[in-house]
Amino acid sequence: MKSLSYLAGLGLLSLPPFAFSQANSALFTYSQLMGNWNAIVHDDLLFNGSHSQSGLAVGDTATFTNASDINQNNVFGSPYALRIYGQLTLSGSETKSLNGGATVVRNNSVNVGLKDFALNGGAQRVLTFGSNANSLPRITFNGNNGAPPPASFLASTDDFFTSRHTSFSSVSQTFDLITGMVPVKNGNRLTFTAPANGNVSVFDWNVGTTGAISEVQLNVPANSFLVVNVFNAGNAWAPSFNFLGANPTMASRVLWNILDGTNLTTNRHWYGSILAPDSSLVMGENLDGQIFAEDLTFNSRELHFVKVSAIPEPSAFALLAGVGVLGVVGAKRSRKARSAAKSPVTV
Repeated sequence: MKSLSYLAGLGLLSLPPFAFSQANSALFTYSQLMGNWNAIVHDDLLFNGSHSQSGLAVGDTATFTNASDINQNNVFGSPYALRIYGQLTLSGSETKSLNGGATVVRNNSVNVGLKDFALNGGAQRVLTFGSNANSLPRITFNGNNGAPPPASFLASTDDFFTSRHTSFSSVSQTFDLITGMVPVKNGNRLTFTAPANGNVSVFDWNVGTTGAISEVQLNVPANSFLVVNVFNAGNAWAPSFNFLGANPTMASRVLWNILDGTNLTTNRHWYGSILAPDSSLVMGENLDGQIFAEDLTFNSRELHFVKVSAIPEPSAFALLAGVGVLGVVGAKRSRKARSAAKSPVTV
């Protein structure tokens, strides 16, 4: 007879009902907070010759280098596809293209010398620190329909980032406190299999005890969702594994919860959204999903907008919607205790 830990690793066991409600509510909250943003970065963004298919929001410094396109696919419907609360920095001799709207910059005292020009008879607008609309480097932007609005310069910061950072941290903590299932390790392959039960499945990946991994297999049925708590990876995690069985559709049903302030650096195509409220991400390949992180560097790649397909919040769980304030889910484990948590099942 198979042990319980083995069955859990195969995804044949799942969370108790209360944990189900917590996980579903937390995922629903993540989806609501992200909306149609491709990435929300609490502190600093470096967008180096890269493209995003939807909007970007940056809490502090936003640096765009070389030819970078924002909201390339006009996914973001709001007039403000780029929202910046700190210093906007442009470098290089190429145009940075912003589609689908204007930008919000906190105030002129931060971005001294930033100018907003109409271009091509008002069909486009330009943000530049130069003397005219043709000055480089610059950001050009187009409206979704008709002429785009001028850039908005806020007199003072609003609570866009204050409320979101607190809420995202609560969502991350909620997943962290759930005693998740364990993945299966077979050689250098790690497999995550979510039960086909129409709920959110939470897995714990103790990176420090897993050993070398070159392949990650994702098995996520169409009616389910997979959350992976990544912990005990140290301050710097540089995974070089390839994804198996992953595609953009499946990526909409996967969320990586990066814990312990682990900074992620990868040059592999990444599938699934990332929640990393205390971590910096350096992405050297394409990503299919949405991102919330402390800092983000995106190097010469594409940030594909794959929206989290959150499982609708069941009415039975309505009283449990306040993530992060609902007490202990499963066994409470400190970050230190998590480092000694169970290892992936080996077959």
